[in-house]
Amino acid sequence: MSRMLYDGRMHTELFSFQWRGIGTPEVESLQSAFRRIAFAHRVTPGILFDRYFKPGLKSYGLMGNGNPLSLSARSFSIAGNSVVLRHVAEEIKRLTGERNAVDAALCNLTALLGPKALAIRSGQFCPLCITHKSASHYGRALWEFRAIRACSKHKAQLVTPHCGSDQAHRVKGPWAIQLDTLCHQCGMPGMRCQVGEMVDADASEIWAASEIGKVLAYASGGGRLSGEQLRMGIAQCVAITGHWKDDEMNEVGLTFHSVDAWMKARARPSLQGLLALASCVGTALLDIFRGSVGKRRSRLAVHYAYFGVEAKYAILPSGSRTVRDSLLTLIADSNGSPISGTKLAKKLGVSTDYLRMHFPDEWAECLRVREQARRREAVRRKEELLGLVTEAGKQAWREGYWVTNYRIRQYMGQIPSRYGSHEISAAIAEVLNKALNHLRP
Repeated sequence: MSRMLYDGRMHTELFSFQWRGIGTPEVESLQSAFRRIAFAHRVTPGILFDRYFKPGLKSYGLMGNGNPLSLSARSFSIAGNSVVLRHVAEEIKRLTGERNAVDAALCNLTALLGPKALAIRSGQFCPLCITHKSASHYGRALWEFRAIRACSKHKAQLVTPHCGSDQAHRVKGPWAIQLDTLCHQCGMPGMRCQVGEMVDADASEIWAASEIGKVLAYASGGGRLSGEQLRMGIAQCVAITGHWKDDEMNEVGLTFHSVDAWMKARARPSLQGLLALASCVGTALLDIFRGSVGKRRSRLAVHYAYFGVEAKYAILPSGSRTVRDSLLTLIADSNGSPISGTKLAKKLGVSTDYLRMHFPDEWAECLRVREQARRREAVRRKEELLGLVTEAGKQAWREGYWVTNYRIRQYMGQIPSRYGSHEISAAIAEVLNKALNHLRP
């Protein structure tokens, strides 16, 4: 793998390639597909990316100096840059002839929810899936979601790679074969070198894996996903569960303010939140994506805390003196340093948006105090820098030199790193102007 056996300068196309698992819950991830293409051409993924994919990214303005993608697990995962992912998928389609590359790479799902809502959990896998006799050497896109903790096929929890081989048997650098089902430390097929025992998954984990698997099968098979359909599905769920107060949590584990933001396209929904909503309504997650939620069925026996959408912040009564008292306490303990709204919200256990919305006076006071502190700090920095420049100019004059920009910088010596070049140039110019004005008759 250290030598390039396939010279990209002599070939404008790649070998034919077939994406695995299209239209099924076990659809191959883009990262795994990219690594298999590189392995088929006997080159490293980095060389393949530089020769065939990196030049095209310049048209998007994504390539500055060097390569912004480290080709790590997160780079080509479902939570990567959506523009980069779509470009890589389209180039795979053009170079290899794989017509379903864009759908199989789940570009539409990434654009719909966004990388933050998908919450990547890179590196996990199902040992039983990759050690089976009929298993192919490819990684599943399903394993890249944080909401996935189990394999719905084998009813077991996913594990993270942890090589148990001896150090003498480990390989590094270009000799390591980069395939998703081979240990990156020792190259053992099927990850048989892993340390640890299999743990049975509970009903919540199996249900979540099954529901997301159906969405991946629908999206990779060319199914239509749109924001309008998703918002319609969320609205149908709200119509079934009914509205609830903004400052209270319903059985879904979400505030209505969050769900209302999803319906009105003010925020992108999270996959964990959609799972919790589907489990409460008793519908399939795919029905929410397609906007075809029917009547409410029996509520699923799923623990909502599993999805990570339980209440994170406290709810304060309107006009509470707790905010004012906490602010005074922070001011007393700050020793004169400014108090930010974020620090106050953290002490109260509420979000910054909640504090700004329900307690605007205290929020405005934090902003005012912080702005005053910044102005005082700016004045102090300027005075300190002017003192350094003035002293350097006096020293140069005492030793018989004209006070110039060059001499001032020479006698300043090691300039503190906290000052920028523009600040230093402005301070020198101000000192020289004062000196010239003083010499004028």
